[in-house]
Amino acid sequence: MTQSPFLAQLIGLSFLVLGLSITLAPNRIRKIGQEFMDSDALIFTSGILALVAGLAIVLNHNIWRFDWQGVITLIGWIATLAGISRLIAGNMMKPIGTAMLDRPILIRIPGLFMVLLGGWLAYVGFSN
Repeated sequence: MTQSPFLAQLIGLSFLVLGLSITLAPNRIRKIGQEFMDSDALIFTSGILALVAGLAIVLNHNIWRFDWQGVITLIGWIATLAGISRLIAGNMMKPIGTAMLDRPILIRIPGLFMVLLGGWLAYVGFSN
């Protein structure tokens, strides 16, 4: 089970850095998000990346527990479903993303959540 601590470290540090960038620069993230929503190519490409990352987690770490390992699996399934939805129904995702960008609080709250989740996963990953 050496992949569990590795995935906790990888996802945790990634979420921590991404969450900090979202929380500390919401106007920049809003601008990037608006540009992203205007590009079908970026939505499709991000779908491919999310699908591949999600499947990599799910295929190697499909552990359903009520602990940090279960959270890793849940993140893998969420990424897989997000990737599929962007690939199949990218145009339907645009209104959701645009609605989030119109409300600054809907940018900061996920950023703060990512900081907390990322910090916790990194702590758990490095302490195991």
